[in-house]
Amino acid sequence: MRRTGAREKPPASDGLAPDRREADAGSRERILEAAAVLFAEHGYSGTSVAAVCREVGLTKPAIYWHFGSKEGLLAEVLETSSERLIERVQRITSGLAGPERLNALTEGWRQIVREDAHLLRLPGVAAGELAGRSEPIREALVKVWQRAEEAICRGFEETLGSALPDADLIAHTVIVLLQGALLRHSVDRDPVQLDRNLEELRHIVALQVLARQSRETPPPRPAPSPYETLTSPARGVPISR
Repeated sequence: MRRTGAREKPPASDGLAPDRREADAGSRERILEAAAVLFAEHGYSGTSVAAVCREVGLTKPAIYWHFGSKEGLLAEVLETSSERLIERVQRITSGLAGPERLNALTEGWRQIVREDAHLLRLPGVAAGELAGRSEPIREALVKVWQRAEEAICRGFEETLGSALPDADLIAHTVIVLLQGALLRHSVDRDPVQLDRNLEELRHIVALQVLARQSRETPPPRPAPSPYETLTSPARGVPISR
């Protein structure tokens, strides 16, 4: 009986290289997209290479040609999915600063949870099944987490014009709370509750930014931070619904 989480290798009879159509970059992208959905919905152990092949209409040699193994496929899915999510959020917030940037960021999170929740679920699925048994998957998860934290920290620095003390801790908080909002939404599917959770996340981020700025700035206080208006619902810039 094959141990769950073990590397799935091609049998000897599958040693032939795929044809040119299966080996091109377009096929690689199709495999990644299909595998992301299947891994998120069925987990690693519940997703076979054969299932991915059926989804994209390719043969097993195409999977092994591009990714080497089922484990290698999951590692690539994790890294590629995180890059795409970060690029999507960066496009949404590009050119904005202060409250407008944070509002746009929150709206971006809302869109991702509603439209591409499976991409957010992938790290949790991989960590739950393989992080303790597979070094390649553990390394891929570390990269995903670090890349997300760095992107959030860069956003703070671009908005404020300087590095924020302990910005990585705020980034960690954002990721954890966003995963919590995703988990809640996957259970109740309530868009109103999702909006409330994301609004609270926005509020918490603004408070944390202000707390770190005040820690570094001696009295008298300078001009108000662009995030200060976000700490009061009455003064904050509303998020578009």
